[in-house]
Amino acid sequence: MVSRIETSNEDIALALDGDARAIERIVRALERPFYALARRMSLSHSDAEEATQESLLRVVTHLSQFDSRAKFSTWAWRIAVNQCVDHRARRRRLPLLSSEAIGEQIAQGLELEAPERAEDRAQLRELKAVCTIAMLSALDVEQRIAFVLGDVLELSGDEAAEVLGVDPAAFRKRLSRAREGLRAVLSQHCGLIEASNACRCHRRLDAARSRGWLGHEHGAGDADEAVALSEAERVVRMYRADKTLMTHSELALRVVSTLRTTIRARA
Repeated sequence: MVSRIETSNEDIALALDGDARAIERIVRALERPFYALARRMSLSHSDAEEATQESLLRVVTHLSQFDSRAKFSTWAWRIAVNQCVDHRARRRRLPLLSSEAIGEQIAQGLELEAPERAEDRAQLRELKAVCTIAMLSALDVEQRIAFVLGDVLELSGDEAAEVLGVDPAAFRKRLSRAREGLRAVLSQHCGLIEASNACRCHRRLDAARSRGWLGHEHGAGDADEAVALSEAERVVRMYRADKTLMTHSELALRVVSTLRTTIRARA
């Protein structure tokens, strides 16, 4: 599960003493789930990487504030979520759009006569990943985070509520509204969810290429299987199918390098 954060108390203690290897292990445990969250809150892959790096730096440089009696993953998730909603991150955050505005954007790049070609399969999967993330713009920030934590990253309702600092019942209500909102907008526009909708990925491929949307993500995996599921399951499956949730080794190394420099400066 991409949301599983596995770190040891020993590594946390070693990191506090400046052990670079322990810092690296903590960073590698966090960077994939942090990126999964940031990518679904950001405008682009590069914006998500920037937010992820900032979250990782904040976790490791604030380890002394972690109460060992608490659950480390919850504490770390709270930092990542706060980074995503921080006012400094607004410039790179997905905008809030109405269903009508989303429909207008789709219509502008839709080519009804475009052929569906086997050689485009990789880019079509990539476009599905980009599009499903973009559809989250129909949700406000609170609902978006609730959906990502609860349905994409699969945190328990109690842990997600603790991360967000809300009552579990309030989180469940927020998540329910997010699900309803996504089902509504996807049912209205997406041809994978509702066959009568004109939008198909191959009909938007040329527009995506011209706008530079492709080439930075990695294969979206089994998004095609979404069409075989019930409507509610399909919506969630489309968001979980994004295989951009890879290990960003270069990102982790950049963070570790920065922290090593900081540690040397303290010595």
